[in-house]
Amino acid sequence: YDISSVIHSSNTISLCMITKNEEKNLQKCLNSVVDFVNEIIVVDTGSDDSTIEIAKRNKAKVINTKWNNNFSESRNLALNNATSKWILVLDADETLEFNSSLELLDLINKNDFDALTVKIHNLIDDSLCKYEIIPLTRVFKNNESYRYEGIIHEQIKNSILRNSGKIKDSNIKILHSGYKTPNNFK
Repeated sequence: YDISSVIHSSNTISLCMITKNEEKNLQKCLNSVVDFVNEIIVVDTGSDDSTIEIAKRNKAKVINTKWNNNFSESRNLALNNATSKWILVLDADETLEFNSSLELLDLINKNDFDALTVKIHNLIDDSLCKYEIIPLTRVFKNNESYRYEGIIHEQIKNSILRNSGKIKDSNIKILHSGYKTPNNFK
C-alpha cells in the first residue's frame, strides 16, 4: 500500500490532540502517524516542559489555551482548526499500530461511512502483556456539526449519530500506554 497516495488524494487527515507536559510521550505518538497525516493540530493547555517544542519540530499547528477543566472544550478547539477532510484523534500517550494505519487509509478511501470506531488497547503491564480493549469513535469526517460532549470522558459518537452520521466498526488498533504500571520485578 502506497501511504503517500492518501496525502495527494482528497481524503486528507488531520491529527487532533490536546497536550500538557507530554514531552516523554509526544514524539512516539507523532512518529506513528507522521507518514500519512496532512496536518497536526495540538491544543496545549499549559505545558512547562518541551512539549510545545516537540510539536513545532514536527510541524504541528500549536494552539495555546488555558485549561478550563473541560476536555470537550479543548478537543473541539482542535477540531475547529482542522482543515482536512478526515480527523484522527489521539492522546499523546497513544500510538497508532502500523498495520492499523494501512487499514485506516484503505477504509477512508472507500468512504462509505462518516466515522470509525477504533479499538483502544489500554496497556497495563509490559511484562505480562495485560491490556483491556475499549471501542471508541476516533476517526470521523471533518463536519462542523460533529463535536465532543462531556466535561470528562468526552465523546463525539452521540453528536455524529444525532446528525445522521454513519459509524462503522473497524479493527484499527490504538495502543494506550498511560495506564502502565511500573515494572517492580527488575
